[in-house]
Amino acid sequence: MTPTQGIAQAEDALRRGEYASAVTGFSDYLATGETTFRARAFFELAQAQYGLENYEAALDTLDDLQDQYPKESWPQIPALRGDIYYALGKRTEAIRQWDIAWQRGSDSDRQFLRTRVEQAIDELTPAEATELAGELQSDDVRAMLGSRVPGAVAAAEHGETDAAARTAAPPPVRHGSAVPPPAPPPPPAPSDETATAEEAAALGTLPPENLNIDAGTALDSSARVAVLLPLTGPDRTYGQRSLAGIRLAYTGFPRMLIVRDTGSQPELASQLLSTLASDPSVLAILGPLRSSTASTLAPLAEQLQIPMLLLARDPGLTGPYVLQVDTSQQEQMRALADYAVHTLGLSRLGVLYPDDNYGRGYLSAFTDEAKRAGATLVRSSSYRPGEPSSAAQAAMVRAWVSGDNVQAVFIPDGAATAVKVAAAVRSAAPQLQLLGTESWNQPDVLAAAAGRVDGAVFADSFFIGAGTPSTTDFVTRFRADNGRDPTGFEARAYDAGMLVREAIAQGARSRGAVLQYLRAVSGYQGAGSIASGAGGLKPDLVLLQVRDGRVQTISQ
Repeated sequence: MTPTQGIAQAEDALRRGEYASAVTGFSDYLATGETTFRARAFFELAQAQYGLENYEAALDTLDDLQDQYPKESWPQIPALRGDIYYALGKRTEAIRQWDIAWQRGSDSDRQFLRTRVEQAIDELTPAEATELAGELQSDDVRAMLGSRVPGAVAAAEHGETDAAARTAAPPPVRHGSAVPPPAPPPPPAPSDETATAEEAAALGTLPPENLNIDAGTALDSSARVAVLLPLTGPDRTYGQRSLAGIRLAYTGFPRMLIVRDTGSQPELASQLLSTLASDPSVLAILGPLRSSTASTLAPLAEQLQIPMLLLARDPGLTGPYVLQVDTSQQEQMRALADYAVHTLGLSRLGVLYPDDNYGRGYLSAFTDEAKRAGATLVRSSSYRPGEPSSAAQAAMVRAWVSGDNVQAVFIPDGAATAVKVAAAVRSAAPQLQLLGTESWNQPDVLAAAAGRVDGAVFADSFFIGAGTPSTTDFVTRFRADNGRDPTGFEARAYDAGMLVREAIAQGARSRGAVLQYLRAVSGYQGAGSIASGAGGLKPDLVLLQVRDGRVQTISQ
């Protein structure tokens, strides 16, 4: 394998988010002593280390890059340094680095930086803002600071620092995530290391964003859409998935989005929502994702009279301004229970569930709907989230079948854990029917589980193989941008984003106009199908089954 092929493979891994493989590939290339793409490899090695949250190693790699090319002033190096310091919670140092990148970069580089700088400024204490104002070199960044923290620049110019502000605690938020924000493009090769056209083609470059919008349709560039998702903390995987769907919806218009990380802190989320609602350019909120945060934010959104499209599943939170963009747990369980009882003829059911809000919520909904359909919940047992015991569960299910005549087991958990529990169930009783939730809808995980989950049934509002033109378009574009298949999290967030985007494209210039548009939606076709209904925007629900490791609709 030539060095060019090796680094190309590492770059493919970096684009797919396979950071460990990318680190190995770039390190191997640098060890060869080859110089053609050496600067590029150093930078992308730092990106991969950043993706692994190995922040100190990433900073060391950037230092090595700068040491080897001391005469170069690439903006990407301080830009990535800023991202790393921000992930470490060092906001002021992050802005200092982005300020350097701003001075060195082009207009397109600054487009990458603006959202980062604005978000970090919003999180500064008054003392930090005043200190920073006296150090910034770029007039643009100083202006951003002055507009978002009034008085900071003037205070710095007069040497004033409020004593109370000096001791103010920073916002209670941890920055950083397993999936980093989009990194700036790699630096060009030094002038004496120019790649040939053939080598450049072998390496490949990401194309500029295409404007995927109908000809003649314009978006108001001043309109903003805010996103409140858990990008750090225990729910960060699902938050990042949802954000990927939203970003796809705003391809060509990334600056319309204001993304804020709620972590796992409803109090912080409330502060962020209040701040966003005070900005008249923000016409709608997308999120939050979890019911625990949604129960706090939904009443506040009603009070502030700002449209909010919930990605949580609790129908009790909807109101005049708050709309749900998904089927509820109860609706899913009604469809699943009806099919299990009336079509499959099952009447004695068991449940194995994680002892968390998700598992307990689905246990309650399934119990209610199974009883309504005429079945009996005979047995249930919980396990520590993410830590099922296969031996214990197999023994328990064996007893359920022999002693209680249990015919099916419902497992409300994410696909990765659910297939482990399902394997234990099937090892004890191969004939048992498996029932799941929308979180089972990860075709790659189910395919790897092979026969252990064949026959499992679950309900969801998204089916990757639906075959409709709009679903096919969504899946194709998502695969091209992300190098993997989308799940229901990406699909629901994409549809929520597209509905607000379409409202703005159709002329909505106020929150009331956006809300009016959303409440009149009928026959929307995107990743799924949605119509306006009681309590929000209702997607069509579909029953799915695993057959030969593949997810298919029940009718197929």
